[in-house]
Amino acid sequence: MTREILERHLVNVPPGPHPNSRHDPFEEILRRSSFPRIEKIERIYETRMRPTIESILGYEYTISYVLTRLGANSWAFEREARAALSWVKSVGEVSVIRRDEALIGRR
Repeated sequence: MTREILERHLVNVPPGPHPNSRHDPFEEILRRSSFPRIEKIERIYETRMRPTIESILGYEYTISYVLTRLGANSWAFEREARAALSWVKSVGEVSVIRRDEALIGRR
């Protein structure tokens, strides 16, 4: 739900890790560097959590470029997301699937 709201607020903002796509994808940067042997590690697991509106919004903000891309629209995104997530206050502990990944460059 928050992802759809976020995407609506980013619809007219250039895609990419930075608003102006200032650099190549990390894999390409590593291939050209002294660390061209690339390994991607991914871990998918289930965990339990008690969600809050703040933790859900915080999760979206952990993506480094989100606040930069939202700019002045961050207040509008938060207002809409908080209204849509008002039901979260009554939810107890839930099971969620998490995905962690790392990109490693080796010599």
